[in-house]
Amino acid sequence: MYTDVLQSAFGGCDSTVTTQLTVNPSYQINQTLVICEGESIVVGGNTYTTSGNYADDLFSVNGCDSIVTTALTVVSSLSVTQSFTFCEGESVTVGTQVYTQTGNYLDTLQSAAGNGCDSIVTTSIVVYPATVTQQNLSVCEGESITVGNNQYNQTGSYTDNLQTLNGCDSTVLTNLTVLAGVSAQAADLAICAGQSSQLLAQGAQQYVWSPADGLSATNIADPIATPSQTTTYTVTGTSQTSNLIFNGDFELGNTGFSSNYTYSHNDVGPQAMYDITDNAMNAHPLAAPCTDHTSGTGNFMVVNGAGIPNTTVWQQTVAVQPQTDYIFSAWVTNWSSIQFNLSNLQFSVNGQLLGNVFQPLPQQCQWQQFYIVWNSGNANTAVIRLVNQNLVVGGNDFGLDDIHFSRICTSTAIVEVIVSQPVVQVISPTICQGETFTVGNTQYSQSGSYSNTFPNLNGCDSTVLTDLTVLPVFQTTQALVLCEGESIIVGNHVYTQPGIFVDSLNTLAGCDSIVTTSITLHPLAFTQQGFSICQGESIVVGNNTYTLSGNYVDILQTWQGCDSTVTTSITVLPVTTTVQEFTLCEGESIVVGSNTYSVNGNYADTLQTWQGCDSTVLTSLTVLPTYFQTLDVTVCEGESYVLGNQAYSQTGNYIANLQSALGGCDSIVQLALTVTALDADLSAASPLCFGDENGSLSITQVTGGIEPYIFSINDTAYFSPNTTYPNLPGGDYLLWIEDANGCRKAIPFSLDEPNELQFSLPELLQIDLGNNAQLLPTLNFFPDSIAWSPAEGLSCADCLEPHASPNVTTTYYLWAQDENGCPVEGQIQVVVKKDRNIYAPNVFSPNGDGINDNFLLFSGSSVEAIRRLLIFDRWGGIVFEGAYLTLNEPAHGWDGTHRGLPVNSGVFAWFAEVEFVDGEVEVLKGDVTVVR
Repeated sequence: MYTDVLQSAFGGCDSTVTTQLTVNPSYQINQTLVICEGESIVVGGNTYTTSGNYADDLFSVNGCDSIVTTALTVVSSLSVTQSFTFCEGESVTVGTQVYTQTGNYLDTLQSAAGNGCDSIVTTSIVVYPATVTQQNLSVCEGESITVGNNQYNQTGSYTDNLQTLNGCDSTVLTNLTVLAGVSAQAADLAICAGQSSQLLAQGAQQYVWSPADGLSATNIADPIATPSQTTTYTVTGTSQTSNLIFNGDFELGNTGFSSNYTYSHNDVGPQAMYDITDNAMNAHPLAAPCTDHTSGTGNFMVVNGAGIPNTTVWQQTVAVQPQTDYIFSAWVTNWSSIQFNLSNLQFSVNGQLLGNVFQPLPQQCQWQQFYIVWNSGNANTAVIRLVNQNLVVGGNDFGLDDIHFSRICTSTAIVEVIVSQPVVQVISPTICQGETFTVGNTQYSQSGSYSNTFPNLNGCDSTVLTDLTVLPVFQTTQALVLCEGESIIVGNHVYTQPGIFVDSLNTLAGCDSIVTTSITLHPLAFTQQGFSICQGESIVVGNNTYTLSGNYVDILQTWQGCDSTVTTSITVLPVTTTVQEFTLCEGESIVVGSNTYSVNGNYADTLQTWQGCDSTVLTSLTVLPTYFQTLDVTVCEGESYVLGNQAYSQTGNYIANLQSALGGCDSIVQLALTVTALDADLSAASPLCFGDENGSLSITQVTGGIEPYIFSINDTAYFSPNTTYPNLPGGDYLLWIEDANGCRKAIPFSLDEPNELQFSLPELLQIDLGNNAQLLPTLNFFPDSIAWSPAEGLSCADCLEPHASPNVTTTYYLWAQDENGCPVEGQIQVVVKKDRNIYAPNVFSPNGDGINDNFLLFSGSSVEAIRRLLIFDRWGGIVFEGAYLTLNEPAHGWDGTHRGLPVNSGVFAWFAEVEFVDGEVEVLKGDVTVVR
């Protein structure tokens, strides 16, 4: 409070002023605010909608300044994009919404941050359907199929719940037919000769009977059998399993196969063109109105043939089981009005032409089936083809349908038909006079031939031919002579004494026989005798001659024919033989008995023993002369000649007085000795390359010894007159020389061995298909020339370190040589890994946002091109078709339209033929989901 005295303005008087003063302060306010995007705040006269710091001067209620500082945060609306894939029957919840179908959904939610602002959620959902697949399969008896973890080997229908690659339910309905083995029976297993029986086979699709003898047909199930004798018939039944061909009836259109011909829809006017259609007139204006073989209303392949043989018209690859028979068949028709040059076709499997070339019937639109049987051997895949073998154009137009390739089940069964032949029995009975013989109900008593006919157990005729003999009663008289001790048997009686006897007997046939016997009896004789004989003499007794000492008993016959026993005692005196040998010197002699011998020879003298038997003395006499001998001897250098106790090794003449080695008689020897020395001049050339055998040796001159000369290198077992020896390897040698006297000398010589050329390469090198690698050999010499083989896949074939980029695993061989022309070789295997990694998206969104707008296959350098890409809708219609598309270029793929209009969201099937850089082509299939 303040008091001021002032002078009044009115009259100059004082004026006292009392002031009560109040000072109002200036206000400073700081505020922090958060708002959502799209909201605003007002401070004084200002409105704020964006984040920032703001200062505003305002007036308070007192009229004073008020400074407001505002820190404003504007929270943006949250935008979230999310994708889900799940199986049919599952769902995803976004906010309060529950989604169960494929599609793109937009939801506005409240932020979970607690600021109460909106959150926009974009949800992309792909729902994989629960698939139901039905398959109709057939297998041979004893085989089985596997579905998931289950194995089935009985005919029936089966349901298996499996999982797809996406983990969703996949229901597989399988109708399995097990082709039973063939069985066989006969209407009559036993027939009479000339009758028939019907055979019946079942359980197969085709039948072949063997043997063919007596059958009305061999390739039907129920032939009539009229065998001439009991026969065992074997029936071989064959059945075919389910068809392994995809789209063999062409009802899915131009898909599932490849061809060297060009597909042209509704126009096959040029040669080597084909169409898939339901009437040939659609494809060619001059064609007959031929329709398909299957139903008359479906599709078939209409072909305008060309004149190039071995051209593939149709081709497909299927998996097969090794060591299994398969049947490959197709139906063919002629749709052209030109009938003088019908198409020539042939089957081919794995590059091998099979069976004969076949033609359709000349009549238009007449379908005919052709087939071959093929055994897979060790193969597990089969590239099956129908090829054109025509050489002339014009005509040569045909249709194909119902191409079939399936396994063959084979089984056999047997049935025996017993044929009862007409039995003819021939009997020859014998009876005695007064007896009868019965055949059936007829009795016979006279000799003769009779015929009777009866039915046998099988109801067939049986004939008995009877040749009957009636034997009369016999009477016999016999006169016999017996020696003492003998006897005779007549019937049941034994007779040993003389006399006349009468016996009544039976013949072998049992008939009566009366025998009268007269017997005369003679006595026996006995004699003894003794002899002494010299060795070499003999004694004869009866028919026996005896030359050895001993006692002998001989049974002889008297003049009456009875035994005469002679006992002989013999003593044999020996004849002695003496052998003696004598050696005498010239002028000496020996005496043997009354003979004197002095000359070489063998002498035999016969003397007598005291018993008067011969004694032989054999004398061998050798008379040794006094020897006078002259020797002309040649020895080789280093050898010596021994004469008596003296050895001589120098050329000269020598005399020696020796004693003969045979009995000590005199021997005088004069020796002329010649000693031979050999030598030779040699010219040798060493080989140029290590390990070569092209060195040589030439013998230019030989001195000493006596011609002719022969030579050998190292081996003294083989000598020849050759003076030149080619083809020698490096090393140390001995040249052996031998003259006409057999004298030898060894001369050493050497051929230098060149250094070995060496280089190294790794055994193998791995690359990915489409890539390359450098081959880096290491050598211990500088090569004069280089060659790689094969040249295919190499950057150069005559450089040392080429780059290799083969399409298949290849072994490269390197050949190099030095300046002397010495070669060296090696090899390296470049293994090409064919990892055919191909990625196909399973979903894309053709919404024009530049992200995932097109569908195409993606891969690395191993793929050359996408030869063909087909997209099918759920009804099998083609919505996109592309050929030779550039790899990894989405702009060349499917943009999700058909005929210029976007297709609806959904699942579409795709089929692609992919060509790799090695020329191989693979067929790929799958499905893709369009999301909008």
